[in-house]
Amino acid sequence: MKTSSTVEAIFQAQIEMQSTLTDVGKDKEGYGYKYASFDSIVQHIRPLLSAQGLGFIQTSTSNGDYIGVTTRLIHKSGEWVEDTFTMPLVTLAKMNNYQVAGSAITYLKRYGLSAIVGIAVDEDIDASGEQAKPEPKQQHKKQESQSDRVSPLQLKELQILVNDSGADIEKFCSLFKVGALPEIYAAHYDQAMELLGKKLAEKVLG
Repeated sequence: MKTSSTVEAIFQAQIEMQSTLTDVGKDKEGYGYKYASFDSIVQHIRPLLSAQGLGFIQTSTSNGDYIGVTTRLIHKSGEWVEDTFTMPLVTLAKMNNYQVAGSAITYLKRYGLSAIVGIAVDEDIDASGEQAKPEPKQQHKKQESQSDRVSPLQLKELQILVNDSGADIEKFCSLFKVGALPEIYAAHYDQAMELLGKKLAEKVLG
């Protein structure tokens, strides 16, 4: 995540905006869960953002293998906060490259906007696999290394991708030798996002 040199005004505006924020109605369905479309998210949050002097800008980029969308939350003071999310571009027999890119951009715009505003646009994905308790012999080690785990924002991003991709949480966590998503180490975050991104690309773009 990147920010302007100062963030006091935009953070205060964000707090005020979130105090009036309600979840968006889930008007779409896919892969066993319901979610809010990009259009419904924009219609829902635009007046709430405007009331606090907030707005947003989204731009897309591509390096040939990956496509990304940068979402910048802006404030009338000139302050801003932005983050970029990417996903792999895959080749699909029933879609040309432009259709694949368009589908990816639509998904990333929805994902990026909901994440930076702080609004729930998918069904609750908390599952038993995320509630796993560490074994007693691992407790001390877990406490010592808690700061090395993924941050709350990184965890939210992982949760959304797990949900959207249809990944099995238990099997996914086992790849990183942990019992739950919050236990994934920050050092493994990029690898985890890449794996989920590839799985998501095959589902969303297929």
